[in-house]
Amino acid sequence: MGKQKSFIIVGSSFLALILIIILVSVITRGLKDTRCAFDAENYPIEIGQTKALAPNLYAGGVVNNLDFEYTVDKEGIINIEKGTYSSGAAEKYVWVFSEINEEGKVVEQPTFVPHNEDDEITIVDGYWCINGEKTNCKPLKDYSAMGEDLNAYATRSVNPSSVNCFILNGIQTDIPYKKDIVPVRNEETKTWFIEGEDTKIKYTGIQVTITAQNIGSVTLTAKGIIDGKEVVASTVIQVCLPNPNSISHSYIDNSVVVNVNEAFKLDQYEVNGKATSVAKPLQDVTYTAVGNPEGVTINSDGSIVSTTTGTFKVRIAVPRESFTIGIGKYESINTTITVIVLNTSEEQIDLINQAKKAISEIGFVENKPESIALVNAAAEIVKLIEEANIVGITNYELYTEAVEKINSFNK
Repeated sequence: MGKQKSFIIVGSSFLALILIIILVSVITRGLKDTRCAFDAENYPIEIGQTKALAPNLYAGGVVNNLDFEYTVDKEGIINIEKGTYSSGAAEKYVWVFSEINEEGKVVEQPTFVPHNEDDEITIVDGYWCINGEKTNCKPLKDYSAMGEDLNAYATRSVNPSSVNCFILNGIQTDIPYKKDIVPVRNEETKTWFIEGEDTKIKYTGIQVTITAQNIGSVTLTAKGIIDGKEVVASTVIQVCLPNPNSISHSYIDNSVVVNVNEAFKLDQYEVNGKATSVAKPLQDVTYTAVGNPEGVTINSDGSIVSTTTGTFKVRIAVPRESFTIGIGKYESINTTITVIVLNTSEEQIDLINQAKKAISEIGFVENKPESIALVNAAAEIVKLIEEANIVGITNYELYTEAVEKINSFNK
């Protein structure tokens, strides 16, 4: 807590691996009335994700032992847990492995493991280990096999180092952070436990962790007592689908073959979110004929018709409306498909698609039965396609190269 004239300021904001923690701001401004308010009227959260949240408090004196209650006007949209946790840098003395090499020089290998006199030092699979955890340090010799005291080579660093440690309810601890360790809220003590040890740090207070469970909006209300007076603050939590991150499709060579004057749809696509998203974004897209080609019509239902033969391109794009401001920014996401329009039979169109698929499966050609069989399978389909329609086989060059290579094996 720092002081500035008559102001008392507690808290700050920072980024975390999982949570963006907005810590309590308890500010004394000589105000007669105590007030409480969230920074925003609406907080969008992607479904499946979490957010740390707390309102700002404005009080006329020093505030202690805050313990707010949170309620919602709808159930099942979000989950609320008191307290927040994250990680941040703390200055700590660390273990250093110090050895003497064959040239008589001292070789020091510092770790980012905080020093503790009770730690157990071992060597496992050629690495120095601390309490069974492998470090990135390799010993110059296998001192274990030599029967030497390993502690003789492990010392405390001369100066403190920056070590990533847990932050619990805004309090920077010196407990080393590990991504596979989750702090546990103990309901009996109302404190955080890490690996079964009581940290003595309370998780109750004003900060809460919001987990987005189902799509929808809910009003979140925080109530507390400050200076003997009840304060109330409300905001809306908007649980939404993830923003689009990419668009993929199953069209071989980014192309399709269609018949003139026959409607078709480019619907073999998928709009993807980030790898961390637990749900898929909206699958809405827009279609645009690149360069406004003559004779091409794109209907409101997404169907496309070309009254002329030839080739044109269609851009499939994710609309701006698929993005939620607040969980990320809009970015242009699109892919372009080449459309080859022929005047032929449906049977020929089907054979062309079969040929493209068979050729795409050939891969690297080897003088092996399985490789030869793939080339022969493609050849059986290709020979059924009329010469005028070969243009529809966009990977035809790969096919001819494969045939030539197979033929070279027989010479």
